[in-house]
Amino acid sequence: ERAKRKRESDQQRAVGDEAMRTGDVEAAEEVFRAALKISPDDPDLRARLDRALAIRTSRERLLKDPDDTATRWAQMLAYMAVDANTQAMTELEAAEKSGYDKDSCIRYRGYLLVKLSRFAEAAVLLEQLATRLPDDKDLAGWIKFAQAKARLQAEPDSFDAQMQVALVHEEDRSWDEAVLAYRIAITF
Repeated sequence: ERAKRKRESDQQRAVGDEAMRTGDVEAAEEVFRAALKISPDDPDLRARLDRALAIRTSRERLLKDPDDTATRWAQMLAYMAVDANTQAMTELEAAEKSGYDKDSCIRYRGYLLVKLSRFAEAAVLLEQLATRLPDDKDLAGWIKFAQAKARLQAEPDSFDAQMQVALVHEEDRSWDEAVLAYRIAITF
């Protein structure tokens, strides 16, 4: 019985996550609420429902005051957190138009381009920002990752490109991703 409830709540979690990624926050709320009826003590499900509620609340706030840049920025970050990257990009563009901090907008546009697998664009954009922020180690890491992934997109059968991705993951201490990239590289 316990295994069956877990399986059901896991299935609903996956459906709710997909609804969040596509921006259907109301559907995600409904699914997470139903999953919590099955597994009422699940803190992860509670956190997912809370994120959905926060996004809906921010969306309602922005309908009343579309020029609220702090809420708009928080909304963009919330969408990024649930991999609703298209919605996050829309919010970022609105924040840019409203005059939000230019460097922050460039940085997060680069991050979103990476999440959208537009690696070459991301690398160029982030490199431009790095000329103004040469000591920013986090930014340098994102640039290396975007460059490595852009090379792999351009040369999908390249051992060297795959190794470059693996090394970036290793430097970032993303061990699971590094191992996977190394395994792929040795198949070439």
